Amino acid sequence: MAKKILIQQDDQTLYKGKMVNMPVKMEAIKEKSVELFDDEEPCIIHQSYCMKHFAETLSALFEQSGTDVIHLEDHEETLDFLDVDTTKNTVIKLLGGKK
Repeated sequence: MAKKILIQQDDQTLYKGKMVNMPVKMEAIKEKSVELFDDEEPCIIHQSYCMKHFAETLSALFEQSGTDVIHLEDHEETLDFLDVDTTKNTVIKLLGGKK
């Protein structure tokens, strides 16, 4: 999955790069690892799989919304794995358009 995104808060860039490398809370990775593998201390393989799962969740959200821009406040529950300050205006942009 080579899709790239840009995460901005109040027009300040927080992250720009591959979706699978986006900032994710370690606690979310651990929770997903327990859910998927019953592994409370995930190895790098399980961590990578969880990151891929989160990237697929975000990618599906872009497809469902039919847009290249997502406002975090509209999808806080779905994107609760992101390691960003939810009190600020956060926008996630799909770079290169929908694919």
